[in-house]
Amino acid sequence: MPPQVSNKQTMQWTAEQVSDLVPPKRRESYETEYEHKINKFYERVAELKNLLRETQWVQTLELRFEKYFCAFYFGNKRLFGVNLQGTPKLCVWITEAEADRLSKDCEANELRPIFKHANENRL
Repeated sequence: MPPQVSNKQTMQWTAEQVSDLVPPKRRESYETEYEHKINKFYERVAELKNLLRETQWVQTLELRFEKYFCAFYFGNKRLFGVNLQGTPKLCVWITEAEADRLSKDCEANELRPIFKHANENRL
């Protein structure tokens, strides 16, 4: 269910709202296998959805929840998402050379140029 909009606030996704987006069988698997970190995972997905909401990309991308990660896809190409292995972290599917330029502990807003690059080079 999409977040509610108030007059004084912009729409903000929450961990609870993100968990509602996960297909029931996948959510049950996540919450059983990753019980100790599932809330952090949902928080990171909400953080990313909130960042993407500020762009027009979200209209052309599909969010899919996979076994070990969730990702925004353009067609069949993964662009960026949140990894569930280890500590839930933001991730992008880019070349190794591009990855070398990134810090291991970035916030979503710091990765905006990388998300933009992945979106612009999606074809």
